Formats: sequence, structure tokens, C-alpha cells
Amino acid sequence: MIGVGPCLDVPHSCQAHVTINLENCKAFNVDGVINFYPYSCREWVPTMMITKKTVEKELGVPVLVLEGDAYDTRNYSAGQLRTRVETFAELLKAAKAARAA
Repeated sequence: MIGVGPCLDVPHSCQAHVTINLENCKAFNVDGVINFYPYSCREWVPTMMITKKTVEKELGVPVLVLEGDAYDTRNYSAGQLRTRVETFAELLKAAKAARAA
């Protein structure tokens, strides 16, 4: 599993972000993707959703989109994020086991 999020220090288009994610997924042969964006960057929501849809459709790789705040823990629940990531990991393990069988 690999996390591929926005490159905040390098501005680029939505299409460039999708392309980067697709290339990274292929290069690392990932089982799943976790895309994270901060609450304060609502303009990233469409890019994250387009990336999710494209990666799942073109590569058949499941994508989990998370939102949170890396600076202020009052804005999110770490337990809730942990639960979502653990559930996603279980989904990936089950899919991998099904492919192996």
C-alpha cells in the first residue's frame, strides 16, 4: 500500500495529479492507495475524487480518501481515521487472499 497525496510544494493541475498517481501506482505495483488532504484545502476535494475514480477505474486499485488536519487535533478524530485505515487494510488483505486462492 502506498499513500500518494498532493504535492503541496509543487503546484500542478488536476490532470497532472491524476497522472502522477497513476504512474506511482504502476511503478510500485500497489494494492491500494490512501489519498489525504487537509480540511483547509477544500479546493483539493475535486482533484482527490477525480483521482480516486480514475485510479479505481483504470487500474482496479482501491483508493481511500481521508481528510484531516495535521496541525490542530480538535478538527478531526484520530480514532476515526485509524478505524477507516484499519478497515481499508482489512479490505486489501481480503482481496489479496481471494486473488491468491
